Amino acid sequence: MRISVLILLIFLTSCFQVTFGQEEIELKNIEIVRDTYGVPHIFTKTNREAVYGIAWAQCEDNFHLVQDNISFSKGLGGRLMGKTGVALDYIYEAFQIHEFVEERYNKDIGPEIEDFLKVYVSAVNKYAEENPNEVKHKDLFPINEREVLGTHLLHMLLMHSSSMELGKLLSKEFAYALIDNEKHGSNAMAFSPSFTEDEKTYLIGNPHQPVNEMGNFWELSVHTEEGYEMYGAMFSVGGLFPTIGANRQLAWSHTTNYQNSADVYQLEMHPLKKNFYKYDDKWLELEAYKAKLKVKLGFLNIPIKKKYYRSVYGPTFKKGDHYFAFKSHVF
Repeated sequence: MRISVLILLIFLTSCFQVTFGQEEIELKNIEIVRDTYGVPHIFTKTNREAVYGIAWAQCEDNFHLVQDNISFSKGLGGRLMGKTGVALDYIYEAFQIHEFVEERYNKDIGPEIEDFLKVYVSAVNKYAEENPNEVKHKDLFPINEREVLGTHLLHMLLMHSSSMELGKLLSKEFAYALIDNEKHGSNAMAFSPSFTEDEKTYLIGNPHQPVNEMGNFWELSVHTEEGYEMYGAMFSVGGLFPTIGANRQLAWSHTTNYQNSADVYQLEMHPLKKNFYKYDDKWLELEAYKAKLKVKLGFLNIPIKKKYYRSVYGPTFKKGDHYFAFKSHVF
């Protein structure tokens, strides 16, 4: 294959360095080679430099998708994508993803992963700073590590059977944004040498993800002197680690299916007390919230107020005269 080389030398400071804590990223070490098809191949000395290079190449290829994905963590989806975006803004708020990330961040995110997140966020913010004409909304940047994680949680929620259950619960104007995938799926197959003519092992991944919209896969390879080596694909936002791919030792894939990842409960409501529901022979009061959203219609951003509730199960929605609680097993 003919290879055209585009070397990315990013000079952000007079000494050509970016500092994170006590360690420095030598940006002159980041080399991005694009092949005939435009796929980036990233070569660096350190894994941290690789993360920076991944983020930068990702923005070069899919900055519009990076922005669309991160917009929900800031409540800006409706202003960027209209009705589809405002529905996902609403889900992000109703599931209190921001609060969940804040609660779990220090408990679950180790120092090495946090450092990689900071490097990734720094690169995306720098790309936005250097390419202001590509920025979709003035309030999108800077982004932070928690917003990247929140975006991943939203996608994990929507990629499972949860999206279909949510679509049944939400009002018509919000439910249409959740794709009904009941007739679609994906698969992965592994073949041992005893079943192949050339006596080699094969892994076939067919994840059925889009290539040009939210939730898409983005193809790349990474090679560092510290051992981060792979060829495969990752999602177009928060890409720190590959979702499907292979290295010298192993290969892995990703599928979307319909495992039981959510339960929906119809609440028994008190006959006299408003917003009280029965739980373990006790009457508990629903916590009431009102999401303040905005949706783009033409050149205007129209404000919308949408009520939701919280029960012991999780987000709770009123549909007609009934209340339904949604319990997700994704997070």
